Amino acid sequence: MLGRNSIQEVQQYISTICTCSMLNADTSPTLHSLVQQFQVHKCNKYCTKSYKKQRKFYKKCRFGFPRPVKQEVDINDVINCMAVSKNNQPRKRLYLLSRNKNEQYVNDYNPALLLANQANVNVQYIGHLGSRLPYYITDYIAKHERSEQDAIWQDIFSSTKSLGSNAMSFLLKSVKSRQVGDNEAADRLLGHKLHSKS
Repeated sequence: MLGRNSIQEVQQYISTICTCSMLNADTSPTLHSLVQQFQVHKCNKYCTKSYKKQRKFYKKCRFGFPRPVKQEVDINDVINCMAVSKNNQPRKRLYLLSRNKNEQYVNDYNPALLLANQANVNVQYIGHLGSRLPYYITDYIAKHERSEQDAIWQDIFSSTKSLGSNAMSFLLKSVKSRQVGDNEAADRLLGHKLHSKS
């Protein structure tokens, strides 16, 4: 963890869990194919945002692609990365992986997880313990359900009940009306155990 371990120890740890390597198709055909299929980012309207700098507008990928070529893992200043920019500039990444010109659009991944999951894998090193970590995880897990969750809260909220009672009602209603994907719906209808599936 940054602040406890040296920069060199953090760089070494990141190098062991994350990569952006575009592996050779001859020596690692399976991983090469999975990286090509799931880990290469293609910019589109969803990720491209307009930013203003010195009275000029420019477009940039909000996920930081293309990422810069680096010889080794580069750690940025934690405070600068966590600070919210007042002039709506893209936030700096905490670290940048070692990558060559052919890997500028490859998203960070872990080879073992990519092989096991056979779908997009987004692996990131979290360099600090703070309130943003649980917020980020919760926000990421529930990101597709946000608009419906707002409507559920308005339906169940009662000014005569305590905050705890309102929260419990919201929790129960959310669990009962949670959106599920096609695979989970099919598994539930067929009676498959979810813990044995992806």
